[in-house]
Amino acid sequence: MYTIGISAIVVFQLAAWAFAKDAMTFAVMIGISYIGVAFCTSSSPAMYADASDYGEWKTGKSARGFIMGMANMPPKLGLITTGTFTGFALSAIGYVAGAPSTPELVSGLRNIIHMLPAIAAIIGLIVMTLFNKLTVPEVIKIQQEISARNEAAATK
Repeated sequence: MYTIGISAIVVFQLAAWAFAKDAMTFAVMIGISYIGVAFCTSSSPAMYADASDYGEWKTGKSARGFIMGMANMPPKLGLITTGTFTGFALSAIGYVAGAPSTPELVSGLRNIIHMLPAIAAIIGLIVMTLFNKLTVPEVIKIQQEISARNEAAATK
């Protein structure tokens, strides 16, 4: 689900950049892109739980509380990064509040609105594809082994 969501972000941000010349096309494409965001957001807790199970399986100790508690950190870091990066990006394209729009400014704004999120999503998709090796069958196997280990420890 996460991969599908992040792929939708990439596809529809790039499509909006290329084809959204009017407000309705822009709204539809960005709306579909944000459906991809919802896929990513809704599947994130399961990914944290899988990471927690993997850690317990690997080390024999549960760090579930810590790992699940850290789920709040990426959005906060994202807000900090996004706010900072947006200010630098607006400065780089020559944005001045209240100044008349130029074609260069409009092009720069389109790049900030569409290309930066698409590039970030592409990086996320690459990282997810290359580094997330936990498949559903593997997670099920890990969970079964943890349960068996916990049952064995409870009977001792």
